[in-house]
Amino acid sequence: MVAQPCGSGVSEAITTDSLCHDGRDMTTRRTRSERVHLQVQVHGDGDEPENDDVLTRFPWPMTVFAAGVLAVVTTWLVVTIPALGLWVIDRTAPFAEAVQMATRVWIAAHGGGLQVGRSLWTVVPLGVTITFIPIVWFLTRRAALVVAEQTEEAAEPERLRFALKCAGLVIVAYTMGVVAISAATGVTERLGIVLAHGLGVSVLGAWPGVMRPFRVFVLDRLPWWAQPVPMAMARSWGVTFVGGVAAVATTFVQQWPRVIALQDELGFTGAGVAAAWVTQAAFWVNLVLWGVSWVLGAGIRLGAQSVLTPVGTDIGFLPAIPVFGAVPPEGPHHEGLMLWLVVGVLAGAVAAISVLRSLPHARCDETAVVGGLSGVLGGLLVVATAMLSGGDLGTGNLTGLGPRGIELLVLAPAIMGLSGLTVGLVWGLVRMSRMRRAEQKAESGEGSDPTRPSAGSGDIDSNDGDGDSSAEDDAPTSETEDSGVWDRLDAEDPQINEEPTGAVEEGAVEEGEEPTNPRLGPVQRPEQ
Repeated sequence: MVAQPCGSGVSEAITTDSLCHDGRDMTTRRTRSERVHLQVQVHGDGDEPENDDVLTRFPWPMTVFAAGVLAVVTTWLVVTIPALGLWVIDRTAPFAEAVQMATRVWIAAHGGGLQVGRSLWTVVPLGVTITFIPIVWFLTRRAALVVAEQTEEAAEPERLRFALKCAGLVIVAYTMGVVAISAATGVTERLGIVLAHGLGVSVLGAWPGVMRPFRVFVLDRLPWWAQPVPMAMARSWGVTFVGGVAAVATTFVQQWPRVIALQDELGFTGAGVAAAWVTQAAFWVNLVLWGVSWVLGAGIRLGAQSVLTPVGTDIGFLPAIPVFGAVPPEGPHHEGLMLWLVVGVLAGAVAAISVLRSLPHARCDETAVVGGLSGVLGGLLVVATAMLSGGDLGTGNLTGLGPRGIELLVLAPAIMGLSGLTVGLVWGLVRMSRMRRAEQKAESGEGSDPTRPSAGSGDIDSNDGDGDSSAEDDAPTSETEDSGVWDRLDAEDPQINEEPTGAVEEGAVEEGEEPTNPRLGPVQRPEQ
């Protein structure tokens, strides 16, 4: 029988009779190779091979780089689709102009600025920027899962190298895409800022996206005493952010009639109102961070002549934007507004407690120092993020909008640091007092045995209730009385004096029961 070549589509059995023991084919007299490769594919009737994931069909560097490019396109669509929705409602402008305007907003979200008439707005719409980070995270994680399957059994150093490579490819692809689109649209003066913002967005999204697939966690690589610090900083930042939201919401509720009146004066109707509020909503994170600066006492600067603080408001020239109708009236404020500083105190306390919970054996001086440093670091994080929210809305009096930088740099770490130091000191003192009380209880417990009856407790013969010393003298003592009891038992029971028969009646003693025969009893007669 002649064997069919591979790929002929004919499957036939090769019997051992057609082959000699030395490997030669008896039909052709040719010596076969000692190495034989067999490949078998089985398909069901009408079944097609199962399709793999699209991302697995390419080499992993190409897959990861494509994820970064796809993130650029997706973030652009996030901005463009709402703009096209507004264009559908009011088609006064051409379609190409609507797309171009959406692209400018997308570049402005990366720090490129937005040209509005003759004015250049450099305030970054952080409300749009923060939506880019989860998009980059999701696409990076999706690509990293494909690559992680190849390194599932690899050691931790190798997984770390793959994680860095994947994150680096996504960061490079995203940053290059942002810079290329910005340069293509004519934004050349602020390319450095665009590069920095694109790098920041991609790092914040890409690195968390590769951590879990590759089982690489940065916090685990820190010293044990520093591992809770990043989470403590994040929690304190979250407390201040919530305080900023509360302050901004309170201001809008109180000044809402002025906001609506300013909107009516500007003549917004229909699609114009929707476009105005969509544009202002892009800056909602900026407003909240400005509120954070306000509740920490540093205040806000709205141009060259307007300053808002918890103490008072000094209003100069303001742009005609509806949200600025929520600015409080000019003049000093009520002293009760100083209670907003409690937000900073709470933030420092949260930072200190988050770290101190992982230091159960620290002294009170150590807890005070650690709590203070935690509050200071949380305050510096607040300052860093708040300073990203400022910028210009033109020239002249409309420059320098946002938190007051120097004041915030002093007040935020000071308030949060002092709060953390106080909480740390109190935490350590309370813990020390508890430890001392526990030690005292332990020492007092060692001096007396709670299971031993005390003198005069009444453990005397029940026939003698007065408990005098004569009763104690009449009580049987040790071996003398015990031997007399055993002698009487021997006299009353004659079987005890008999010789043991060496056997016990069957069934007399069951498993788990005490023997009833005196010779096998569990109680032994004490020696006399």
